[in-house]
Amino acid sequence: MDTLVNLSAPDTVAGRRYSYQRAVEVTVPFEKNKDTYNGSRVQAIIDSLHLGNCNIKQVDIRAYSSVEGAERINRQLMKGRANAMVAVLKKMQPDLKGIDILVAENWMEFYRDVQATRFDGLANMTRPGIKLKLLNRAIADSIEPILSKERKRS
Repeated sequence: MDTLVNLSAPDTVAGRRYSYQRAVEVTVPFEKNKDTYNGSRVQAIIDSLHLGNCNIKQVDIRAYSSVEGAERINRQLMKGRANAMVAVLKKMQPDLKGIDILVAENWMEFYRDVQATRFDGLANMTRPGIKLKLLNRAIADSIEPILSKERKRS
């Protein structure tokens, strides 16, 4: 939230302070199995949002991975992605606090994407069951075009 103060009027004149709040939502695409991000691309996002002119008070980072792969590895990947974004924001505003991070495998998009495909039966299975199926290389290779839709593109 930004607070705009009328500097030409003393604070005693009805305490004229104007609050301005702007919520910005950005999807940052990462390459498959990567938790690093190209600095110039991040700077382009910051510049396009004019974040250099803001005092950021609250950041909510949601870092996802697609569902294939071991949960332990996916968790490391998601945390690495979140930390990459924190590092960028802290470079811009070193005293930044109020950062909330949520990491999750992207099950919602997985269930949506397998509907009306030959893999729609997976939606009726448990998550551990789905992960077990995805360990089969033939199934994993066949479903890859569907899973690739979940990956955000740069």
